[in-house]
Amino acid sequence: MTGGDWNCILHVGAGKCGSSSLQACLSWTPLIRGRDGRHAYCAIGPEGQVLSGRALTRAALRSPFGFVASTDFRSHRDMPGSFLAAAPALRRILWTGRRPILSCEGWNFRGPEFARHDLLRRMGLRARVVLFVRPPLGWLNSAWWQWPAWSRTHVDDWVGKNLFMVDWARQIEEWQAVPGVQRVDVHLATRDVVSCFYRLLGAPAPDSARVNGSVPAAVLRFLQRNRQEFRPDPHSSQIEFVLSRRVDFGALDPAPWILPRPLQASVLAAMAPSVARLATHLDPAEADELHGDPRWHSAEAYADRPVEPVGPPEDAGGQDALIAALIRAIAAMDARDLERLSPIWSRGRLPDRLGRLLGRPPV
Repeated sequence: MTGGDWNCILHVGAGKCGSSSLQACLSWTPLIRGRDGRHAYCAIGPEGQVLSGRALTRAALRSPFGFVASTDFRSHRDMPGSFLAAAPALRRILWTGRRPILSCEGWNFRGPEFARHDLLRRMGLRARVVLFVRPPLGWLNSAWWQWPAWSRTHVDDWVGKNLFMVDWARQIEEWQAVPGVQRVDVHLATRDVVSCFYRLLGAPAPDSARVNGSVPAAVLRFLQRNRQEFRPDPHSSQIEFVLSRRVDFGALDPAPWILPRPLQASVLAAMAPSVARLATHLDPAEADELHGDPRWHSAEAYADRPVEPVGPPEDAGGQDALIAALIRAIAAMDARDLERLSPIWSRGRLPDRLGRLLGRPPV
């Protein structure tokens, strides 16, 4: 990112587009020297508190998710007031000569809220917005397993009510209209999101482990059968982060494909105008990539993915009790290591060996 009258970076998502991995890298190494200046990753909490520097990294280390991100409007009714309460802390970061980087994977939908409350200008921020996007069918299937699979929602109903989530062009254009936004950079999440973001900063990307890599189909089906203990609601995904960090699942089958064929066709037809507009917001190389990738345009790209029932099969062979015991042991080991490392980290550098153990690069 060179030139331009901007003094902060907003990474606004989208969710299921590499956000967790990027937020983890930023949390572990929050102070970044780029091509055109210094940057400081920080996170705004629900009461307007701002975490930055070593305190932010300590919080990420203690979190089962492995990162810290800014709060979303959905998680706090008075988010505009809380956001404004963060202004003094962000100004102090600016006074040190660093540009704040803020990240929340749900902000891609929140352009109208930022505009309605004139948040950026009232905070003295001139923002460069960064958004990563992916083909709509793949996003919807992945998002299903992140959120509505853990409720009693019907697939067709959920997709019909939530097509706005993959209307990338509309989200881009809403952010372009927010007072205080200097420009919006859009990139395909089919590339390496972490490397792309750091390349925009003009900084080398840190070594990173993938965070929130999807757990395989067999694990998701187990979690469906044992929701009450391991996945009680759409936002209790900690166990998936722990398992993806601790277990090498190799080439096991990915998340089940649950979008019916007629629904796939209707989604692509509904999103075709948005995809066409999206291409105009990409640089020429990525626009060519979008035009040449059938996943953006044709359900045939997913013809090799059999459509599976939403509900899980029964526990074949009565193995769930054994799997549950193993998962409890993995989660307990992860929690013990987090607790053990907290005082070590508070004294300084996280030892490389222990950092790798937790999927965290040395910082």
